[in-house]
Amino acid sequence: MSLTKRLTWPAKRLTGRPSWWLAGWPTKWLSRCRHTSSEAGSVTAELAAGLPVLVILLAAALTAVSAVSTQLRCVDAAREGARAAARGERDPAAFARRVAPAGATVRLSSSGDLVRVEVTVRARSLGRLLPGPMVDGTAVAAREPGTGTP
Repeated sequence: MSLTKRLTWPAKRLTGRPSWWLAGWPTKWLSRCRHTSSEAGSVTAELAAGLPVLVILLAAALTAVSAVSTQLRCVDAAREGARAAARGERDPAAFARRVAPAGATVRLSSSGDLVRVEVTVRARSLGRLLPGPMVDGTAVAAREPGTGTP
């Protein structure tokens, strides 16, 4: 029997591993990688705790995107209404309502040669139980010469 087999054989018989395994580095490395019984299932618990937070953050982000989109539509509607009022159209609020989101309120006011249009609506929330934020859009336009006051 060679010297290598003699040194390897007793260790292999007792532990099932060759003697170089008992020398140190694989055992130390594997002890860091193994999970102890107290850590078993910790990934599942962390996922169960973190997943609702991620869902709430996603819902908040999507609600914010919806609110920004609705606000842009309100600004577009207010601009359209202000242009119609500046041109002297008969019903500038109808022009604004045509572009505004559903359920929006349109307010017209004028002072001197300026016309101000405000469009306000409640943005949709992703969670139906929560109310959405109120968004508005405002536009001001100068009346064109030769147009009467509405």
